[in-house]
Amino acid sequence: TITITTNKTIDSLEIEIKNYYVYEIKASGFYNITDNTIEWNITYPYYEIGVGGPELWFLYESDWELKHFYNTIGTELEVFFGPISLYNESYYGLFDLWYTPLGFGDCTAIFQSPNYCNSINTKIKIGEDFQNKGYLQLGKTIKLEAEIRDSFNTPISGGQGNLTFRSSSGQMIYQESNLISYNGILNSSEIPLSTSYGVGMYEIDIFWTDGKEIAYYTMYIEVRHPEGYISFETIMLFTLLIGLVVSVMPASLITRKYIRQRNWEKTLHNLFVLSKDGVSIYNYSFGIELKKPELISGMISALTSFIKEATGSKKSLRTIDQQDKKLILNQGEYITVALLCDKDLPIIHKRISKFTQSFENNYGKHILKWRGEQAIFKGAEAIVAKNFPVSMEEQVIRGVRQKLFEFRERLITIEDPIQIISMMREITEFTSRYQEIINKYAFKDFNELIKISEEKIHT
Repeated sequence: TITITTNKTIDSLEIEIKNYYVYEIKASGFYNITDNTIEWNITYPYYEIGVGGPELWFLYESDWELKHFYNTIGTELEVFFGPISLYNESYYGLFDLWYTPLGFGDCTAIFQSPNYCNSINTKIKIGEDFQNKGYLQLGKTIKLEAEIRDSFNTPISGGQGNLTFRSSSGQMIYQESNLISYNGILNSSEIPLSTSYGVGMYEIDIFWTDGKEIAYYTMYIEVRHPEGYISFETIMLFTLLIGLVVSVMPASLITRKYIRQRNWEKTLHNLFVLSKDGVSIYNYSFGIELKKPELISGMISALTSFIKEATGSKKSLRTIDQQDKKLILNQGEYITVALLCDKDLPIIHKRISKFTQSFENNYGKHILKWRGEQAIFKGAEAIVAKNFPVSMEEQVIRGVRQKLFEFRERLITIEDPIQIISMMREITEFTSRYQEIINKYAFKDFNELIKISEEKIHT
């Protein structure tokens, strides 16, 4: 039945009806998906169905791209008349100008089709609604949503899809099949994300097809700890830190006045003995070891020589004042003695002068012929102890403070939580051995170490 509707008067009308017949032969094939392409391999059975016109029209999807066509014996042929739209369908036309038959059998065409999925939305349930997030959280309920759209960005409904969700270790967390696209949206069910899975980069895979087109997409999403979560490593750090504080906290917050009350001998740090040529021949530590005392000796020699030349003075330099550190010097006949300390006191000048005299009396004859033999000065510690009577206790105190300083320097450079835990254990073991000394004489150093530890934990 043909119905014609018009808003004009037509005097006469002739209608010509032509019939076109299309003989369709079903094709079959398979597809192969890689990271970059979706390739179809379609087999078209060939039969000779008449003469005239193209020997074969082969039907394909309008947004596919033809790459190759092979005849029944596997020879690649050139394709003419395509792509075209005929009878509301898309065709390529194969035509042999020399009327060489294709031969009975199967022809093969290779196509590439567009990917119908280019994004996945990840959602977290907040209250009664799901909100888009660029990350996921353990302990939350989530949904995954793939957008199914054609090459013209038109939403596509129908088809069937599959979804897989894997943890950072590759464990299958969730899998769902037979998902149907509604208005271009392929929705998963609600997925509870257990805290037992662990954090990291999780993998989401989507596959959808309606038998003619394919959507395939993989993405990675960060899965985080819940808000307010405290990791096991952090708990360990807090435990060690609390234990460390408790182990050295004095019952009555032992008075800090002992830290401030120092006798002159308690201000001493390091003693250096140099030849007149500026060569380090002996050095002694009053509890705080220097890593390279020879470098200090070299700088002392260079500095005293520079000041003499710059000022033109014949007098010897006696003191170098660098804020909280003093370098007190004494010149002998064969040697220069330098003492690094906290205070510039007359008694220290007197003591260093006596030490210089005693040292030259004992070793003067050796210094003139000295060639680097340290064994010569083996008994020099007795001269040091006589003129600078620092007790063994004071040396231990200084050693403890130096160790706390070394802990501080190491802790500043560490970022790995495992290394921080290991170091906190080392600090705890050390402070438990010297608890009384730290309480009385190194509480400030210890507090600074605790402060740095807390900052490391919070970051």
